Amino acid sequence: IGGAHSWDEVAAFYIGSLEGTTRGGSNDFSDGQLQWNLANKRSTQFNTQVPEGYALVNSEIEDDLYAGKGELDAYACDSLAKTIKRIERNSIVPMIQSVIRYSLKVEDLSYSSSSKDIAEAEAFALAILPIVKSVDKAGAIVLENNLIIQEGAQPVSEGAQRVADAFYTTMVEFELECELVGQADGVGACEMFQKMANPASSIWSSASLLFSLMLAGSVSFLLTLS
Repeated sequence: IGGAHSWDEVAAFYIGSLEGTTRGGSNDFSDGQLQWNLANKRSTQFNTQVPEGYALVNSEIEDDLYAGKGELDAYACDSLAKTIKRIERNSIVPMIQSVIRYSLKVEDLSYSSSSKDIAEAEAFALAILPIVKSVDKAGAIVLENNLIIQEGAQPVSEGAQRVADAFYTTMVEFELECELVGQADGVGACEMFQKMANPASSIWSSASLLFSLMLAGSVSFLLTLS
C-alpha cells in the first residue's frame, strides 16, 4: 500500500491538480503549473505533440506511470526500476526545450536589456545545470557562459544552436529520443546527432571542396600558360 501511495505521489508531483480528468490534461495550457503543463506548452513550440494535442513526452510518461503501477502490484522490481529510470530521464525534456526556447528569445538582446526573458533563461538553465554537469562538464560550461547573467556579458553570445548542442552528451547518456525534444525555429538539440551519425559525409564534403579548389587553381594556372 505504501508503494502504491508513493507512486500516486510521483504522478501528482509531475502532473499537478489543475489538469482535470481529460486525457492529456486541460486544453487550456495556462491552467497547469508543473512539469506536465510545461511539456504541453513546449510541445506546441517544438512540434512534439501527439494527435490528441498534448506533449509526446507526456504520453510516454503517462504510459510509464500506468506501467509502473502494474509492476508495483505484481512486485516486478526489475521492470519497475527500468520504468522509473525512463520517467526520470524523460521528465527533463521540457527543461531542455525551455532552455533552447529562451536562448532563441534572448540571443539578440544586449547585456544591458531589462527583458524578463533574460532572467527566465537563467532560471531554466540553473534548473537543469546540475543534471547536465553530472554527466557533461563541458556542456554545463557552455550553458553557464551563455545563460548565467554576468555583468557586461552578451546573453547567448555563442548562439542558440550552440546552447542546444550542449545537451548532446546529456541526451546520449539519458537515452533521450530526438522526436521527444524536437526543434523550434530551426534550432534543436539533435543536430549533433546527425553530425556524429555521418562524420564521413562532412569529411567527404571538405575533401570535395579542397579538390575543387585545387582543380580550379590548376585550370587557372594552365590558362595563364596558354
